[in-house]
Amino acid sequence: VISSAPVPMSTTNVMEIKGSESAGQSFHMMIASGPYTTTEDLSFDPLDVLLKEAEERKPDLLLLVGPFVDSADPQLANGDIGMTFDTLYAEKCQAMIARYCNTVGKQSKVVLVPSTRDLTHFPVFPQPPMEKFQDLEDQVLCLTNPSTLKVHGCGLVIGCCSQDILKHLAAAEISRAGGHASQTDRMNRLCSSIAGQASYYPLFPAAKGCFFDASLGGALDMPTTPDILVLPSDLAPFAKVVSLHQNSSEQTGADQSSFVCINPNRLTKGKSGGTFASVFVEGLNQEVEGAPDSAQVSHEAAKRSKVEIIRI
Repeated sequence: VISSAPVPMSTTNVMEIKGSESAGQSFHMMIASGPYTTTEDLSFDPLDVLLKEAEERKPDLLLLVGPFVDSADPQLANGDIGMTFDTLYAEKCQAMIARYCNTVGKQSKVVLVPSTRDLTHFPVFPQPPMEKFQDLEDQVLCLTNPSTLKVHGCGLVIGCCSQDILKHLAAAEISRAGGHASQTDRMNRLCSSIAGQASYYPLFPAAKGCFFDASLGGALDMPTTPDILVLPSDLAPFAKVVSLHQNSSEQTGADQSSFVCINPNRLTKGKSGGTFASVFVEGLNQEVEGAPDSAQVSHEAAKRSKVEIIRI
């Protein structure tokens, strides 16, 4: 991997922060990645458990990453489920999410990002957004895969890719480095190389099973380096502070060139439950206070964030 100059870290205008309804407030997000069913049944009980947990925690944002109806599920592989995949998604997954939205109200948003393993969605990567939820367009936001989302008022940019780029890079990587770079762990190095190349999938040819459409390669570009980069993977779950200068002698740690990379892993693993992530980000009160309205404030989310990996 040869990194070019990464795109700059995100900044926000002070007037934009002050003008937001949530200006200066802390931000809470929950992140989960499918599958949302065990291999024993299609009741979506793990998703129900997650949503009930979200009802208690009341996050500002619930990020749900596919697959929702998983092509790798052996129960779905033979197609003998008594209904179409679309009906299963609508009657189980969509219904549960709609019930959650009606329970918590509009103060909590839900974001859905598809996966190429979704049987109810276009399987070629990168992917368009899933179909909108009727009557809940203001509360449920369906994004592309990959996608970049900005949270106004909090000073936060979130990037997400459901393709298992960490696993694919780990399988393809050959690394030999001396000096400072040799002191970094493997996941930090992989996360840094992704942001360093300003691409959500900096691997070509793509890994087997990726179903990559090279004509849509521009959709993989990062418009800015995310403050929080969400990369669901089959690899062990983690949350790390990663520096864009991971492979240099420049300062590392939670500085202005750092971001948070999160792998929440999977909500289910075979017959058992898996993990999800809970993220707390403090507001930009001190940074905004006394600053002129025309100023640009660095997010420095790595200094303001706390991440928990929680097992269900």
